[in-house]
Amino acid sequence: MMFRTEYEVKSFTSGHEALEFLRGNKVQAVISDQRMPAITGVELLREVRQIAPNTMRLLLAGYSDLEAIVGSINEGQVHRFLPKPVRRKLVAKSIRDAVERYRTLKAVPELTRRHQVEESKQPPTDTTLSNRIIGFMRRLRA
Repeated sequence: MMFRTEYEVKSFTSGHEALEFLRGNKVQAVISDQRMPAITGVELLREVRQIAPNTMRLLLAGYSDLEAIVGSINEGQVHRFLPKPVRRKLVAKSIRDAVERYRTLKAVPELTRRHQVEESKQPPTDTTLSNRIIGFMRRLRA
């Protein structure tokens, strides 16, 4: 299968199996075909969003499914639409972008926490100086 040397790739025979795996594992990106038995790609990715909101969702589909695809993109269910027939370079770039976006989203809370810790180490601002400036400005107006 494509990309196994670059990423840990899991494949499933049904959307329900994929959702079960997702419930117990952290996943950076999910790629789904629109046409699958029992559940469509849009339905699967909608569920993925509920279970793991930061997981990037990519949808493979032909243009005959365009109406469902546009709706799911507009609702935020899909990060990227990949048209069939699939072009390897486009898929590779889309996966790289999705993984990078996932990592960025996951890093934001940690970076925020670090910033708050660093900020708490800073000496408090001199409110006395601020009060002096405010007093001075009031005297000038008087």
